[in-house]
Amino acid sequence: MSIKKKLAAKALATAVIGTLSLSAVLQAEALEKLGESEGQLNIVAWAGYIERGETSPDFDWVTKFEADTSCKVNVKTAATSDEMVALMNEGGFDLVTASGDASLRLIAGNKVQELNLDLIPSYNKVDERLQNAPWHTVKGKHYGVPYQWGYNVLMYNTDVFKTAPQSWNVVFEEMTLPDGQSNAGRVQAFDGPIHIADAALYLMTNEPSLGITNPYELNEDQYAAALALLRGQRKLVGRYWHDAFVQIDDFKNEGVVASSSWGFQANVLKGEGQICARDLPEKMKKVTCLHPGQMIDISEAGVSLNNAVSEFEKALILQTLEKTKWVKNQAAKLLQLNRTTLVEKIKRHQLQPQTP
Repeated sequence: MSIKKKLAAKALATAVIGTLSLSAVLQAEALEKLGESEGQLNIVAWAGYIERGETSPDFDWVTKFEADTSCKVNVKTAATSDEMVALMNEGGFDLVTASGDASLRLIAGNKVQELNLDLIPSYNKVDERLQNAPWHTVKGKHYGVPYQWGYNVLMYNTDVFKTAPQSWNVVFEEMTLPDGQSNAGRVQAFDGPIHIADAALYLMTNEPSLGITNPYELNEDQYAAALALLRGQRKLVGRYWHDAFVQIDDFKNEGVVASSSWGFQANVLKGEGQICARDLPEKMKKVTCLHPGQMIDISEAGVSLNNAVSEFEKALILQTLEKTKWVKNQAAKLLQLNRTTLVEKIKRHQLQPQTP
């Protein structure tokens, strides 16, 4: 597939792993005060989490830290939670950006140290839903600092999908795709046990009789149903991915047309002009939370508020027009505008329907 082919990404914000930084174990009890800097910090991290401008010059939060602290940052990128656990078991690392399916293993194995939250003055600014989350807080003791929701995305090739897929069934069920070819061998899935939660989330919407309310807490029947779905998916998967950069190459050059993925891959491809954002599938909207438009990276040079607002308006109008199949009266009603104002904005943003 040509590297110029466009892809689209869909963020599935409820398929989340609370990502956090865990401190490698140095002593049994939490520190009472900070000591002298050791001059370097060794981190096990997911791809894209500890950036110094190498992937993209627009994303660099390491260089200034090193300049301000005289502390050298060394990063070992891990592709799976199992690899993170193995590296931490080997030793030699100070921090790990562990996801929820690795953090409790590290805590139980005494591989990470209890934290003294009094030494983290900004901890009260962490989302309250994450401050005492069970994947890093055990018996009232904190072992990690959560700092974001990890999210999964559905990436798809817009040369194959002229309109956005309406469900994640394109990667879970065998079917003929819009280009007249089967999806067998042309889709991917994540290579890790946490993918069971993706299957459970899909079943939560598509088989409500199972009664799944939390994709991470399944009874025996729900678990069996998720495994059955994944066994069926095995016939479709051309490659189970775990290396973010390999998946990027697969989408550009190896004919992959749809897969679960991460925001990192989507952002890299978008930065190359190959990704465009689209609204979530209708069937998934009930269990998701996504805001239109893209996240704005505020660099040291600042950002144009007017341009950011204009881009948000453009994305929201386009999403609404696609939802209403470009019936302007309906779109204006949803946007709480009069039709004339909407038409003026469409012209100003030079919006046009996608040609089939």
